Amino acid sequence: MVLLFAMMASYGHTFFQERKINTDSLRKVLDTVTGKQRIMTLSLLAWQYRLGDAEKSIPYAEEAYRLSRGMNDPEMDLVASYSLALAHHHTGDYPKAVRYGLDAFEMAQSMNDTNMVYLVGHCIVFSYLYSFNYDLAIRYTFDIMAYLKSWKHPAQEFEKYIRAGWIYMMTGRYREAIPYYLETERYAMMTDLVPPEKIALNYMHIADCYLYLEEYDSAKIYIDACERYCLAHQVDFTEFALDSKGTYYLAKEQYDSAAYCFNRIVQQAGIKGSLIGLSNGLYMTGKVYKEAGKFPKAVEAFEKAIENATILADNRVFFLDSTKIIETWYAPEQIVPHYMERVGLRMLVNSHEALYGIFKEQGNYRKALIHIELRDIANNRLRELDKKKDVVEINTRYVTERKEQQIEMLSGKNELSEMRLNQTRYFLFGLAGFIFLALLVALLLIRQSRMKAMKDRTTLEQRLLRAQMNPHFLFNSLASIQGYMLENDASRANHYLSRFAKLVRNILENTSRDVVPVSQEILTIENYLELQKIRYEGKFDYEIVLDEAIDPESTCIPPMLAQPFIENAIEHGIRYLPSHGRITIKISPLTPLTTLLAYEITDNGVGREQAALLEQSNGRNHRPMATSITMDRLRVLSQKTKRRLKKEIKLEINDLRDDKGNVRGTSVRLVIPAEKK
Repeated sequence: MVLLFAMMASYGHTFFQERKINTDSLRKVLDTVTGKQRIMTLSLLAWQYRLGDAEKSIPYAEEAYRLSRGMNDPEMDLVASYSLALAHHHTGDYPKAVRYGLDAFEMAQSMNDTNMVYLVGHCIVFSYLYSFNYDLAIRYTFDIMAYLKSWKHPAQEFEKYIRAGWIYMMTGRYREAIPYYLETERYAMMTDLVPPEKIALNYMHIADCYLYLEEYDSAKIYIDACERYCLAHQVDFTEFALDSKGTYYLAKEQYDSAAYCFNRIVQQAGIKGSLIGLSNGLYMTGKVYKEAGKFPKAVEAFEKAIENATILADNRVFFLDSTKIIETWYAPEQIVPHYMERVGLRMLVNSHEALYGIFKEQGNYRKALIHIELRDIANNRLRELDKKKDVVEINTRYVTERKEQQIEMLSGKNELSEMRLNQTRYFLFGLAGFIFLALLVALLLIRQSRMKAMKDRTTLEQRLLRAQMNPHFLFNSLASIQGYMLENDASRANHYLSRFAKLVRNILENTSRDVVPVSQEILTIENYLELQKIRYEGKFDYEIVLDEAIDPESTCIPPMLAQPFIENAIEHGIRYLPSHGRITIKISPLTPLTTLLAYEITDNGVGREQAALLEQSNGRNHRPMATSITMDRLRVLSQKTKRRLKKEIKLEINDLRDDKGNVRGTSVRLVIPAEKK
């Protein structure tokens, strides 16, 4: 059944023909089947609805998933998880798509089902791409390629390499994409099993990469190669590379040839009812006429482009007939509503911007003003989509991190079980032979097991302690964002959220690592302090001093040790200061001959005792956990370092006083271990 489901799916982002299923017949079948047949029928219904009515696919996929949980059938688990991942992907809920997709990906790997690994991975990569997690999209693309090393046939190698080139191209890394496309071309020459449309598509990708890089001579070589290939194999060149050819002529200022290419695209798109083809073709036609100085024709083309782009953006469909299934080089997972809306809005922004420029140059300021206002309206819609982008990006990355941690912990448990089994085998073997030797071996193995268990325990304790501090920081930051929203200060809330997204990304990356370079730790501190400066505008300044003897790139330290004390300095010291505050952070070697660093945080706040009294009078019973948590972290760190360093790793907190004994701030001094890359 998994094989049947895989046959319904499309390989890659390349040419496909969507297989239509009679949903009425399937719903009738649904009333009569149970068990595996019901799960499969529900999954097929979800599959069919995902393009035309994605919201309708969710209930079918969820019921299939619930039923599969109650059955001891890995194949049905895989089908249901994949169906639910696809349904959430097409509704734009990328965190859930990744969550269920990663589950399905793990199942497919455990079943050694390479076809499903490819298909599920395809959905995951698109979800990462549309949630703007480009690094994860690239990483999982190459994870899939590594897993599919058993695919040795040239047609299979073609699929893998065109995937790698495409993901680099879609993330703007055109130079890195080209070698993979060239390797794709080499594999295409080795077999007759690659469809001509895919080979033409690969030529187009290479040409487009060179166009983006403004290497026009190289682009022309592959445009011509694509045209010759399309002619020889009866493939529609207009569908694949005529747009690239028109772009090349435009760059070379051969306006008549460029206009001819884009007019042909418009004609073909009109016949097919392709809104995206009409919008793009008309926009590029207008751009050619504008560059050629033919402003009336340019205005006419841009206005028609706006008309089609408006329909595309408002209805979020690529065809005038919204029920038409696309049969082109787009993949089904690429055709999601938010992607189509974004394409239409960008076309509107570009077209209105072009008309604004023309009318302004002609002195027709009334029309210029109309188009600049319409451009801003489209831009505002894009910004609304972008506001959701950071939250979706963080949530998707969080789901991935959590899944990878679960896999890592499960792997650790399996390794521990295997180690215990080996110990038992060694013990029994030794007991059957020489009892004395068996006892000796057992003692050695037990000692080794304890050392490894202690190392694993200390590492897990470190991560747990860091994880305890993260929710505290996240709560304070989200509370600030909520405050701006309640004050209807959208601009500051958006700016704060953008800063917050960058900082949370750093924290999520650092949480899974035992040490980070000093430069990265300083960057995290700077992001945090800049975030707090937005929150407490004009309240304090800060200074970070790094000793010249420290190489910030090669010297590594445990992450997030200083952040709680910096937060305490702001929240409990400077916050109550009537004058301007200042925080100084200094990192220096403890002594020239030691691997320990002194980490000092000083502030000119009201001091600990005064802060406690003020908070008590305000009815705040907040108890900072920074001191106790960090002491625990230092204790665990000391267990991982050499014995001679244990006494030197420490934490000191002192009040700063003036000559009269009055408190003038607080000083925190951490002594921590460092290591070289």
